[in-house]
This record gives sequence, structure tokens and C-alpha cells, in this order.
Amino acid sequence: MLRNVQEVLADKEFKVGVHYLSKGVPVAAANRLQAVPDQYPLYSKADEALWDAATAYSRMGDRFENQQAGAYTRIVKDYPLSEHAEEAKAKLEQMKRPIPEADPVAYARMKYELENKTDRSLLSKMWGPFSSHPTMAPAAKSGSPQMTGFRPTIPESVPELARGAAAAPTGEVIAVQPDANVIDKNPDARANPPGGQAATPAAGGQAATNPAGSDPAAATAPAAATPATATTAPDSQSGKNTKSKKPPKPPKKKKNQPSSSKP
Repeated sequence: MLRNVQEVLADKEFKVGVHYLSKGVPVAAANRLQAVPDQYPLYSKADEALWDAATAYSRMGDRFENQQAGAYTRIVKDYPLSEHAEEAKAKLEQMKRPIPEADPVAYARMKYELENKTDRSLLSKMWGPFSSHPTMAPAAKSGSPQMTGFRPTIPESVPELARGAAAAPTGEVIAVQPDANVIDKNPDARANPPGGQAATPAAGGQAATNPAGSDPAAATAPAAATPATATTAPDSQSGKNTKSKKPPKPPKKKKNQPSSSKP
């Protein structure tokens, strides 16, 4: 049952890596395809994943030649009966790399899988696109499955210096969570003036500011106790109060109105 489950999980990662490779994203493709045989070595297309990973590394430049040669070496050693085994040997000869010997345990396992391969029926092939369950025909029938869960790895394109700060010794990605109390304890940087010194509260509970070019002693002086009153300044030419109101005019007499004064 565990081999069947890992077959489904590995097939999903393999299809994602092939999609990235077809879309011209070799970095993401190599990271996905390399993780498939590392995490699920019993996957039915693990040799195909290594071959596509080597293709992705070749597209990433000469800096990743060692990773490309490593994928070819693993095909020859761990999957000796693969259809890409002879091509991988030719690639290693072209790159002037040593050709390893096939692992006898891996050879015996692949031979057993080929001899006991389950062929899908015609009805199963026709009903496959409409079925809600994946087919378990290509799943491994022997071998010890991987007992650890899937662990995302850091891409090979990440520099070694940056990789050491974000990864554990096993290569597993570790998410560092920040301390939530830092925001509550640390003072707000925007409350400090540009000079780098925090503003001190003055009398009345307000912060005294010292504008550029003013006397420092004047900045800390308390404010006047009596409120300022608005005064009216006299006019410099006429000497009259500019804000004083004009006297009201007497009411006009109506016509034909008898005078109250005696003759």
C-alpha cells in the first residue's frame, strides 16, 4: 500500500517538473525532477526523471555540469535496465567522466519488476481519463519504500552562502518565524526626530521641538501662562482705530411729519 501511495505522489511531482521543463524554466524543473528519485526511488519513472533533470541542468549552463553528470551516473548505477542507460553512458564518455558499475541489488530489483509487470487492459485504458482513482499498474512490486515524508529541497541555483543560512544540515528548508512580541516592545522608529534622539515630553504633556537655527534654551522654556489677547493697532496716518465701528446715523425724518418743537 505504501508503494502505491508513493507512486501517486511521485507521479504528481514528475508531471510538474516536466511541465516546467516544457515551459522553459529549467531551474524549477531540475529542482522538482531531482527530488523525485531522491524521495521516491521506487517510482516507476525515476530513471526518466533523472534523464529530464540532466537535460534541465544542461540548459542551466556549464556551472551545473557536475549535477548533470551526477544524474547520468545515477541512471547507470541505480537503474541499469533503463532505456536511457546506454545514452547516459555515452554522455558520461563525452563529458570525460568515469562510468560506474551497475548496482547488483538495483539490477535484480529492476529485473523482477520487468518480469512481473502488470499490463493494463483495453477497458482500463479507455476508462482511465474518466476514473477518479489513479491506476496502480506501474507501481513497484518489490523493494523497501521510503519511510520519510516528502521534504522540499533548495534549488541548486541558490548560492552556497545563502543556502547555509536557510537550510538544515540535511538540506531541508526551515521556515524561520519572527518573534511577534518585537513589534509591541520596540519603540516606533517614526517617533524619533531625524537627529536620532528621541523627543522628550515638555510641560503640558507635549513634546518640545527645537527648530533648526533656534535657541536650544528657548525650546525648553515653558509657554506663557496668560493667553494672548487680540489688540487693535491705531492707523499710522489718521490715528484712528482701524477696527472701530462707525457711529450709527440718526433716523431720517419722514415727509409731512409735523415738528414737535414749538415756534
